[in-house]
Amino acid sequence: MCSASAADEDDPYEAMDWLLARQGAIEDGLAARHLSDGVLVLYDVSSAAFEGRTCPLGVIGHPRDGVHGRAQIVYGLLSAKEGTPVAVEVFEGNTGGPKTVAPQVKKLKRRFGLSRVCLVGYRGCSPPRASGRPRTQIPPSRRQRQHADDNDNTSRGP
Repeated sequence: MCSASAADEDDPYEAMDWLLARQGAIEDGLAARHLSDGVLVLYDVSSAAFEGRTCPLGVIGHPRDGVHGRAQIVYGLLSAKEGTPVAVEVFEGNTGGPKTVAPQVKKLKRRFGLSRVCLVGYRGCSPPRASGRPRTQIPPSRRQRQHADDNDNTSRGP
């Protein structure tokens, strides 16, 4: 067992270096275990602001966490339909969500050997059309609308 009191400030960095050297193999193993052709894959993008000036990916960009004027990174997370994380990729801090999608599709096809997936992400990952609307909009089913209405009514109280 490892004691936190025995750790110094270099230990977390050494652990991250160890993980980085094995990231590809870890992700390949997770993908083999949790992904298969025709499966639903979830994708989310977020950002993290930080202090310091030595990160080559740290750039001032659109802050998703509300922290303006600081360098940040953008990261995309691929997950299995149950929410199990499978792969993560870090991008420059000024990278928009839509620009992160193509590398993930390429990863799913080339690295993980999938030919058919349904990639589900949030609206901000969809490149806008000239009209400003997403390329495709799937209207919610009647049951989904009813469920949303039910949840909305119960959250208001009596």
